[in-house]
Amino acid sequence: MGDHRFYLVVVGAKSGEEVANQLFSGEDPGCAVQEKEGQVLLDYELPGDDRAEVIKLAITYVSRRLGCEIREFNPQEESLLDQLIRKARHGKDETTRQNAILNLGIPEDELELDDPEEQEEWELRKQDRINLLKDLRQDSSPAIREQAITALKNLGITG
Repeated sequence: MGDHRFYLVVVGAKSGEEVANQLFSGEDPGCAVQEKEGQVLLDYELPGDDRAEVIKLAITYVSRRLGCEIREFNPQEESLLDQLIRKARHGKDETTRQNAILNLGIPEDELELDDPEEQEEWELRKQDRINLLKDLRQDSSPAIREQAITALKNLGITG
């Protein structure tokens, strides 16, 4: 068995510092705590099959100490739609967010995805996309608000 590198995402955490302080009480967490695009990632690299045990322990600690949900995150397995949703919400800068928002507003019949499963995911999760874009109309940035409105119009949603 080779080494395994994986991420656990702490959903709902305010910052990496909050996670490090509360979750590990100043002790060495045995992982890197990173903040990336609005998410707190626990970056583990483990030998062999220790992964399942660490995930179980981490989930227990997080739920007890932080009241946050935790889930495994594998950047290589993240779908295009999930990437765009994450970038629209928490992109590293406004341009990244704007581009993701515009892409979320592409109607399903205009998508040219190679993977039929990916195409189906876009169709099944259309309402998720619309809800996110409606939320982004309230963003503090005028440019983000404008992009969200344009994306909604592209999907046939007005008002």
